[in-house]
Amino acid sequence: MISEKVQFRETIESKVNATLNQFRISVPRTFGRKLDFIRDIAQGNGIVSSILSNWHFHSLNTTFTRRTQWPSLWPEPRSYGNDNCSCATNAMCISQAVFNGSIVPGFRVGCYPLEALLQSTLECLYNITCIDMLRFMYNHTDFTVNPLNSTLSSSNSTVQSLIDGLLVDQWETAVSYEQYFETCAPLSCTYTVRQRPDLAYIITSIIGLYGGLTVVLKLTVPGLVNLGQYLIMGSRQAFRPTRIAIIAQD
Repeated sequence: MISEKVQFRETIESKVNATLNQFRISVPRTFGRKLDFIRDIAQGNGIVSSILSNWHFHSLNTTFTRRTQWPSLWPEPRSYGNDNCSCATNAMCISQAVFNGSIVPGFRVGCYPLEALLQSTLECLYNITCIDMLRFMYNHTDFTVNPLNSTLSSSNSTVQSLIDGLLVDQWETAVSYEQYFETCAPLSCTYTVRQRPDLAYIITSIIGLYGGLTVVLKLTVPGLVNLGQYLIMGSRQAFRPTRIAIIAQD
């Protein structure tokens, strides 16, 4: 933060909080747009998943000739949700994840692994029994995995909602005005003390004002009175009637 003068503590805290709030809003939106762009490319172009979770293929011929070096394949979309949702028309189809007849809590399978993951929750990772089932599923039993902290508020939240929040459970802000002041290193400081005047100050001010007015009036009133009298007398003389005598001679 660059400024010509040192800012007040309240101003610095307000500006920092506004900047952080803007960061919390803009960064998830930017990341979300990029993720949606990748999802739209995969879905719009009908890209086949590497694990064939959205399409599977049937061979139409089993004989090979020089002209047909590869068998003809017939694509067939997979369905999820009790066969009520087809990957040919909806890439968001999902079903409950099951391993060896056991349901994996929170996890989903679907047309695309990414879409299934975004609609899954992480509740399995809060349970050590469920974690052991995942370790056995992927043959990773040679290391220890601890369950997530149960105090987190994201156990029932979808991965999509967690990503929208940048996987941050709680934001904490610490604004150090002292560090800002030391970095700014002002050459000089001025301050203003604002306080309510006490009774003695008010009485003294009134007496001083009264005394000043008394002196001013003593100096100006006599002159104003004399000036007024002079103007009145002059006006009377200006309007005094003149008598003219006319004598008739025979």
